[in-house]
Amino acid sequence: MFADDVTLFKHILSESDKQQLQEGISELHVWTKNWLLNLNISKCNVISFGRTVDKSHTYNITDSDVIPTDRVNIG
Repeated sequence: MFADDVTLFKHILSESDKQQLQEGISELHVWTKNWLLNLNISKCNVISFGRTVDKSHTYNITDSDVIPTDRVNIG
């Protein structure tokens, strides 16, 4: 991890948790735009931990287009 890396975490138990995480992603994106920092979208990923995790939900970074984040699969 480098000084300019960011990790967002949310324990997902319900649909509202998914919405809160998406809102956090969106707020981070707005913050980076306000400070003239660009996110490297190709390095933005979603990773889920757990045996019974719903991996069907897609989180997006919204700019002029809706850009879904890539999901990293482990194991």
